[in-house]
Amino acid sequence: MRLIFGMFVLALGLVASSSAWAQLTIAHDPVPFAVRGQPLTLKAKVEGPAAPQSVTLYYALFRDAAPFRVAMKGSGLGYYVGAIEANLLSGVNSVSYYIEAQDKDGSISETPWYEVKFREPRPSERPVAAVAAPPAPAPAGPAPVIPVPKGRASEESGWKTPVLVAGAAAVVLGGAYAISQSGGGGGGGDDGNDGGNSATNVAGTYVGSVTRCTTPPGVAATCEAHAFSLLIDVRGNVFSETLHPGKQLVGQLDGNRFLLTTTLANGGTIAYDGRVANNSVAGKVLGSAVLPAGEEVYSGAFTADKE
Repeated sequence: MRLIFGMFVLALGLVASSSAWAQLTIAHDPVPFAVRGQPLTLKAKVEGPAAPQSVTLYYALFRDAAPFRVAMKGSGLGYYVGAIEANLLSGVNSVSYYIEAQDKDGSISETPWYEVKFREPRPSERPVAAVAAPPAPAPAGPAPVIPVPKGRASEESGWKTPVLVAGAAAVVLGGAYAISQSGGGGGGGDDGNDGGNSATNVAGTYVGSVTRCTTPPGVAATCEAHAFSLLIDVRGNVFSETLHPGKQLVGQLDGNRFLLTTTLANGGTIAYDGRVANNSVAGKVLGSAVLPAGEEVYSGAFTADKE
């Protein structure tokens, strides 16, 4: 009996010891390249028995040089974001970095070193003011309400509802553009007047839905909707991995507005032009691609509320 009891106590001690020694884990997708003249924003998800004491980005501009350090800030849901300012990256062709997380007991977890090369900005990564929005649709009935499931959008990104729309102007856009122009109560137009709304206390996670329509040359538009999440950190960095599935979009707040762009496989560009106001995000989708048969146009809208 004493032997059995002793083995039971030993097993409990091993369990307690293994839980005490459980380390933080860092999930990070390496950045394949950086755009010259733009800040390099990096994010990682840190998980463990408790919140980390600190998460730090280390970077070096030259091989064997002592690394600089940047404190990464929490953005919710276990994500941490750090940025290297553009002026610190001038005059180099690449930068190396790794991420470190430390718990309250001083235990450290690290990623490997990664190298990021620089390239010149492409036209698609400059402001897309030249991309014209599709013509305003004729008056139509109210736009259908797109349900947003509860919970994290990243876990539900598979929820999509394809809709075939008769004509180039979708009925859903009739309401979508009205939402995007309202700016969540901002009242500002495209002239840069934000209607008095300033981007204060906007850091956090926003969850909502996006409707994106594709109008091929000479063909009726097809729309799809899906849930998404968007993070804004305390420095005004904006990023989302689910607004455009398969693409990591990164941008910066300008007042209470942001612009996230991505390049498509067909060479086209899609831009998500958003505005933050009253704990909500609202915006419109713009873009186009030049195909052999003619121009393909992208349009739509997105809305989200702060969790």
